[in-house]
Amino acid sequence: MVTSRRPKLQHMRLFLTEMPRRGRLLGFEELSPMKVANELFHNTNRGENITILSRFSDHNVKPYKDALDAVGFQTRVLSGQEGVEDFCYLMSAKKEIVGTEQSSFFKFAAVLGNATKGRLYFVESPDTKEKLLSRFRGSGFDYQWKHPLLKRKIVIEKYKSEVQDILDAIAINATV
Repeated sequence: MVTSRRPKLQHMRLFLTEMPRRGRLLGFEELSPMKVANELFHNTNRGENITILSRFSDHNVKPYKDALDAVGFQTRVLSGQEGVEDFCYLMSAKKEIVGTEQSSFFKFAAVLGNATKGRLYFVESPDTKEKLLSRFRGSGFDYQWKHPLLKRKIVIEKYKSEVQDILDAIAINATV
């Protein structure tokens, strides 16, 4: 299998590491390591290079690296930089960058940077469901791109948390 030399870049914002109480109150949530490995990168060829970029120490992103390595990716971690350094790295990425749509830092890098694709994801969970609905009712960052380049380049994706998967399964079984 031939893989690209340029890695896909996963930006781990880790809101709950930075602000554990306030982050949850604001509805900030990221995918679990298993969801990142098995769902967020499900269309990525195994063996491909992925770089995890985070301002926080390696032990905060280690579960994500381990999960990606376990399913066959070649993963490395860049951590501990200043925010400006992370932003410059994101801006200079050439291939694909992936990160939470809740990070304005990531959104601007996706729009303004050199990457061929910017995948912005959000997590649907019991904690975030109402906050997401209100945010996507026309307030905040408008995702109805007019420019053809941005229409091709920026992709918005929704993933469910493990808890939301369980609640949905219970609801389906209750109706059967």
